[in-house]
Amino acid sequence: MLADYIDAHRGQYRAIVDLNNAQGKERLFMFHPDIGGCEVYTDLARSLRAEFHCYGVDSFNLNHDNKIADLRELSAYYLARIDELAASNPDATVRLLGWSLGGTIAMEVAAQLEQRGSRNIQLILLDTIVDDHYLSQLKSDPAYVAGLEADYLMFLESQQYPATHIRRSLPNIALAVKFEAAKLSRVLEHAEVILFKAMEVDAELAAGSLTQLFGHATAVAASNVETLLQSPATQLQVINLDACHHNDILDDVDLIRGLLLDLLEKGCASAQACVLKEAAQ
Repeated sequence: MLADYIDAHRGQYRAIVDLNNAQGKERLFMFHPDIGGCEVYTDLARSLRAEFHCYGVDSFNLNHDNKIADLRELSAYYLARIDELAASNPDATVRLLGWSLGGTIAMEVAAQLEQRGSRNIQLILLDTIVDDHYLSQLKSDPAYVAGLEADYLMFLESQQYPATHIRRSLPNIALAVKFEAAKLSRVLEHAEVILFKAMEVDAELAAGSLTQLFGHATAVAASNVETLLQSPATQLQVINLDACHHNDILDDVDLIRGLLLDLLEKGCASAQACVLKEAAQ
């Protein structure tokens, strides 16, 4: 049970976690989602061991009572930890992956990399959703965060998570909403982006704000990611996953791995070959 893993690793926080020990392979950094840690990528990282040395970027806020409440500051903290592992080289290709809010954090890290001169950045987003006017209005209702906190508390208690984890987790919901509303430090000019977009709404979700959010997101062609790119026609590719919803997108590891490797091998993620399109899977 994940609760047992959390309990066993309390007090041992490391920002960068080796997920597959694939020595000698190109690095792929996987950023934690909103209210979880980088362990969510364990199966995906293992499946990619022959191709990438996968590192998880674990949640600072999930492991500390004193939170970093600014998206740019949190991303700068993570980038500094990445720099300790991989010396900065503007000519090297940097690969960043994130599910949900993890994709938002990855995009801000990419923006800071571009600010200091990096040009070769590949972003892999797993159903990352960028706020638009409708979503901003939905999330501005105090009942939105309160409902999420109540549902999540019930889940954590049912899974017997340790009290320390629960206390540290709940504030991250409001922080995630704040981070999702934040503007990137700059529009991305060079990053090549692949968005794996879930096209279903989780049938197990109770009717309410989350079903409204995901229902709206599935209807928006590129989940508004194109609004953060200078030239989406040459920077962004959208892959529709017709049988996936936001909460199970990491369950089909073979699907994600196969599509990702196929895109990278064919060069579809390169600026000269990438086009804005939707490909139903």
